[in-house]
Amino acid sequence: MAEPETHAVSALVRLRSQLAGELTVAEKRLAQLQADLMHVDATIRLLSDRVEPEAIPATRPIRRSPWFKPGEPTRLALDILREVDKPLTTLEIAALIMERRRLNPEDAVTRQAVRRCLNNLLPANRLFQGEVWRGKEKRWRLAK
Repeated sequence: MAEPETHAVSALVRLRSQLAGELTVAEKRLAQLQADLMHVDATIRLLSDRVEPEAIPATRPIRRSPWFKPGEPTRLALDILREVDKPLTTLEIAALIMERRRLNPEDAVTRQAVRRCLNNLLPANRLFQGEVWRGKEKRWRLAK
């Protein structure tokens, strides 16, 4: 006797179907990328006999934020830190950026995404200097 299908099983069947669909799309994308790479390699070999395409290292693709144009978070953070007279936490900078961009400050998902963007940006940029303030979260100011 077959047992009745539970909500959990139904949800897992639906999830499996979605994942299988995503995998099919990803496999097609992979096949297209491999074909494109093969054509580029063949073109390189036609144009130069000194360059070995297999020796060219792969680069990591740049993921762009959907909320900002390239370089915009840096400019906004610089503008904010120029205008205030004290170091700010990443969360404070994120809130001010959201205010300037007219993004909903109550939207926790967007706020976390902006904060993550700043967490990647601020430590890597020599224009900003971070310091732990009173043993709490790091605060950022413009580097001298």
